Amino acid sequence: MKKILFFILITTLINLFPQKTYGADSPKVSSVSAILIDIKTAEVLFEKKAGDRMYPASLTKIATAIYAIEKGNFK
Repeated sequence: MKKILFFILITTLINLFPQKTYGADSPKVSSVSAILIDIKTAEVLFEKKAGDRMYPASLTKIATAIYAIEKGNFK
């Protein structure tokens, strides 16, 4: 009898606090646009306004400048 009551208690507690899953629901993204791509298969897993033209972020500009300085041929 104690095992059955314990099982019912545990089952009830598990159902009170549902797990967060991202299977069917889209994740909440606060940015204007975003894209998530699987690097191995190149499959798009999630996108939000991925086709819209946007200005590059400041970090993108800095990373491009660093890459150009390191790899560029300035002769």
